[in-house]
Amino acid sequence: MIYITSIEIKNFQSHENTKLDLHRGLNVIVGRSDSGKTAILRAIKWVFYNDPPPGNLIRNGAKEMSVRIEFNTGAIVTRLWNSKENKYILVKSNGEKIVLEKFNRAVPFEIIQEINIQKVELGSTVKNGINIAEQLDGPFLLTESSSTRASAIGRLIGVNFIDDALRDVIKDNKNNSKKIKEAELEKEILEKDLESFDYLKDEEKKLNFIKKCRDAILNYTVQLDKLKQLSSSKLNIKEEIIYLEKNLKEYENISELEQKFERLSRNIEMLKYYSKLSNNLKSNRNDILTTEEQVLKLKHIDGIYDKLLNLTN
Repeated sequence: MIYITSIEIKNFQSHENTKLDLHRGLNVIVGRSDSGKTAILRAIKWVFYNDPPPGNLIRNGAKEMSVRIEFNTGAIVTRLWNSKENKYILVKSNGEKIVLEKFNRAVPFEIIQEINIQKVELGSTVKNGINIAEQLDGPFLLTESSSTRASAIGRLIGVNFIDDALRDVIKDNKNNSKKIKEAELEKEILEKDLESFDYLKDEEKKLNFIKKCRDAILNYTVQLDKLKQLSSSKLNIKEEIIYLEKNLKEYENISELEQKFERLSRNIEMLKYYSKLSNNLKSNRNDILTTEEQVLKLKHIDGIYDKLLNLTN
């Protein structure tokens, strides 16, 4: 069993520097009133439970306070506080040293694990320190209700999970009942709110009718555009017909023109023939003139020939 072997208190309330060596079993601290006996108990609770807050515990005029508790296992727990520091210093039974900070109002897990001292729930959600009894407290659990005693004993021997489970079930049942009532109330409110929207059925019919009218208008608009296009095409066709009719009137005597064209074609062919004859005549005439010139030249040949004959004879 673990127990305290020494307590050292510095600048904690009325204790400037106090050290107590304790022994296993009963230890008695005596003294006159207001001599600091309760402050020793309060210092132990400050280490074990981190309660009360340290701001009102420091000795007047001091800047730092600390409480050091040593156990028979060799473990040492030191609680230190000043304006800049708020920490636990733990020396485990195996000699390992740990500095613990930023734990707010809770006791660090490492401290609880080493000394196995912490506040526990005794049948309620309020945690109690059962390792220390105050001066005016009654016998342990005897002043509590039977349900609290049963729950506390169950927790002390480790069978409290049944009570915890039952309490959780009851709590959940209450919460569910509350949620059901709230849901039913909300349902009634929503149903009343829905009644104010009954007119929406008629509005839906109107909306559907408007949609149908809109679709019909769109359809008629498309058809109207097509009719406009057809009307424009018809007008263009009419204008084209009128234009063609005018051109056809100009070509009503086309058969006569064809006859004239045929005569003209024959005349052109005859013209080509006569033109060719004319060219041939001109060519022949030129040949005749050339031949006549040559004949005239040949008339002198007879006289020359006679002279040559006379010369040879």
